[in-house]
Parts: sequence; structure tokens; C-alpha cells
Amino acid sequence: MARYASAMRALAVVFLAACCPWNEGSEYVPVTVAVYRAPTLETAPPAPPGVCDRGAPDIATCTPVATVRVRGLALDPRCYYDNKVTNGEVGRVMQCPSGTMVVFERAAFVGGAGGWVDACTASTYDFPQGDRCTWRTEQRIEGSLSGSLTYSYVESPVAGHDCTLACRATASLDVMP
Repeated sequence: MARYASAMRALAVVFLAACCPWNEGSEYVPVTVAVYRAPTLETAPPAPPGVCDRGAPDIATCTPVATVRVRGLALDPRCYYDNKVTNGEVGRVMQCPSGTMVVFERAAFVGGAGGWVDACTASTYDFPQGDRCTWRTEQRIEGSLSGSLTYSYVESPVAGHDCTLACRATASLDVMP
């Protein structure tokens, strides 16, 4: 790689000298340009495990504290989503010894302890329409049980070529009496 970069710098200097000769009285100034080649997605290291990668605690050790309903899930019709909640779906907020968990039919969102809900889940999927990319989603539920919670969906490519644009989504989760 170093030999390649050195050869590219030499080629740039030769090109500059041939195209733009420099004289003492000239207004042109020779400039050295560094050649940079961005890594492809296949060579990028995987994202380190984060809060969204925590495993769910044993639900038998948890106590239900609230019920929530998803409202106003805004999805772009041009996007494919691997979202784990749907409009109108009802979930349970559970208080566990190790933190908070929000449980829906297709996923458990896991978070830390405290009065503020901050729970998430992650997934990876291959885009079914064939952009040859593997995508990672992070889906988060945040807020206070004394009001409403928010749901957010963010995705990013982790492997592949010519990936389509990343999609996002949001919703509200109403705390039910």
C-alpha cells in the first residue's frame, strides 16, 4: 500500500510539471496533494457492541409497570424497514433488576435502570430487493412514563457495495392507564 501511495504522489508531481510548468515569476504555485483511498465497506471493522446489543433479562424476574400503544408510525413508502413495532401494537414496560425492558410481540427493547425509559434493540438484515448490502438497525424507545414515549428507527450499511440510502422512522408510544 505504501508503494502504491508513493507511486501515485510521483505521478501527480509529473502530471503537475507537464501540465502547469512553474516559473519564478509565475502566479502558479506547485502543490503536493495527498492521495487517499477510502476503505470499502467489506474492509471496515464491525461496529463495537453497544447498548442496543444487550441481551434481554429473564422476564420472570421483571414486574410490569405500564402498557404502551404505538401511534403515528411514520414510514417512507420508498423504504424497506426491519422495524419491530407496528401502528396500534400494544407493548408492556417491565421493570427488571438489571433495568427496564419494553416488550412487543416481535422484540424486546432493553435499557438501563432509572425513572427514564431508554431501551433499544438492534437487528441486521439483507435488503430483499437486492442492493447487495447488509444493514444494521438500531431501534430505540425513550421517554418518561408520566408522558408519552418516542420510538426511533435508524439504519446504516455494514457490508456491501452500492447501498441505497438509509431509512429512518419515528412514532409515539402512548402510556395507557
